[in-house]
Amino acid sequence: MSGLPQELIDRIIDLVNDRETLKACSLICSQWSPRSRKYLFAQVEFTSQTDLERWCARTRPGRSGLSPLVEVLTLSGYHPSFTSPSSLWLRSSVSILTDATSHFQSFSALRALEVQRWYMSTDRMPSILHSFSSSLENVTRLTLGDVTIRSPTLGMFVSHFPRLDNLSISAIRTLDDTGDLYPGFRGEIVPTHP
Repeated sequence: MSGLPQELIDRIIDLVNDRETLKACSLICSQWSPRSRKYLFAQVEFTSQTDLERWCARTRPGRSGLSPLVEVLTLSGYHPSFTSPSSLWLRSSVSILTDATSHFQSFSALRALEVQRWYMSTDRMPSILHSFSSSLENVTRLTLGDVTIRSPTLGMFVSHFPRLDNLSISAIRTLDDTGDLYPGFRGEIVPTHP
């Protein structure tokens, strides 16, 4: 393997399109690992506190870790219609997200953020935004699906994405100042021009 030029190795790995083969490629030798990891960690999803804790325990933050490889991040969690314990993790997510701040701020290649089944409260939003602050600068696509949020909080949240080109909203529920739900609405991808 050491006789092959790196460009050829990278091109071979570029043609691999299934996860199991990429995992095998990442273990073959040190020349194959960086390019394989680029594809293995391009999309990451946290659906529970355990997912996030596992990421923090197994990877290191900063440029030498895996976080700079993440291009699409999906956060999926709590919504009032879900009652399973694993889906409630974002209800108390401030401390969890604060502990993971150094990891989230290492997502320097982040281009898309997908937030699914999440309750965004006004009191929690500053902590959440602080956790991601530097990673949001290059995000061009934001997807909000099945989200409950206070109306002013939605504007505050979206305003933290200076390069946003596409905003996709579906099944959002907005709360008024008394905490009552406004009727939900379905949206579609909307081009935005900051």
